[in-house]
Amino acid sequence: MFKIMSLGAVVATGLLLQGCAGVSSLESQDMASVPSKTFNASKERVVQATEKSFDALGYNFKNTKAGDPTSEVYFSKPMSAFSWGEVGRIDVTRIGADSAKVAIGTEKRFQLQVTGTSQDEFSRKIFGEIEKNLSR
Repeated sequence: MFKIMSLGAVVATGLLLQGCAGVSSLESQDMASVPSKTFNASKERVVQATEKSFDALGYNFKNTKAGDPTSEVYFSKPMSAFSWGEVGRIDVTRIGADSAKVAIGTEKRFQLQVTGTSQDEFSRKIFGEIEKNLSR
């Protein structure tokens, strides 16, 4: 009986982990329908302001894939008592010499999770921190 229960626990854990999102799952995310905002600053300044915003928000900066015209910034939000955590991708796209568009896509780590931070809430917080960092 114990062997059957142990095997069941291993199988269930494996199935749960398959449903977990990671930073790599965001690389193919469609960013056309996510919240976005245009900032009046160079793409380089906006990328720096984006990376700087994570400390203030308590998110973990993962890495930046620099590109032209778009750089991708990856981050995660740690687990809490109410959430398995989330992962996110921010695209910063050059529009002009002094203009860049920021698009923010997020996913919950565990797809069946009903609690946690929504994509719109992430966007509001991150856009606000980017604005603060650009005004300094």
